[in-house]
Amino acid sequence: MNQQFELLRQEEAKLCLSSVDSDLVVSQLMNLAYFHVVKLYTSGEKLLACDSDLCFFMEVMKEVFSDKTTIKRILDGEDLRWWSDDE
Repeated sequence: MNQQFELLRQEEAKLCLSSVDSDLVVSQLMNLAYFHVVKLYTSGEKLLACDSDLCFFMEVMKEVFSDKTTIKRILDGEDLRWWSDDE
């Protein structure tokens, strides 16, 4: 399937991935996120609504995944959402 929109800054996203190689947890989480985004994009299973900055996405993932306390709280079942599903 032909995508109308593109994943932008893919090379920069790969550099962002390589910048966390020394932290196994963060590296694996970011690689999984990257793989799934690229897989969905290339398979045509999900279509982009606009051009997407893959590097920006990976930088956000790096920030989120680097906070091990937050990851532990999520894995312990704590709801860290700012708003409930009702809002």
